[in-house]
Amino acid sequence: MTGPKRTPSLPDVPTVGESLPNYQSGTSFWVLVTRAGAPAAVMKQLNASVLKAMQAPEVRERVAQMDLVAIGSTPAQCDAFLREQIAVWGRIVKASGARVD
Repeated sequence: MTGPKRTPSLPDVPTVGESLPNYQSGTSFWVLVTRAGAPAAVMKQLNASVLKAMQAPEVRERVAQMDLVAIGSTPAQCDAFLREQIAVWGRIVKASGARVD
């Protein structure tokens, strides 16, 4: 398991971080994005609708079947998270010399 926590379906399988203390895992994530400058009222309604859908029993069950942990957030929290990920992975990509052709 490469995530920071053990997965519920395999609680006895240690994470890589438990075996390699300096290991830092990448976090998988799904986010909904829209164009820059979308009206705040639209963003608020979209966020509320997504958070509500995430609580539906059939959605929660399917997420659990995939060994995922659904974490809802506000648009501001999501923006901060994405900026953090860009900073971390941007440095790694630059250091690797990877290029888009």
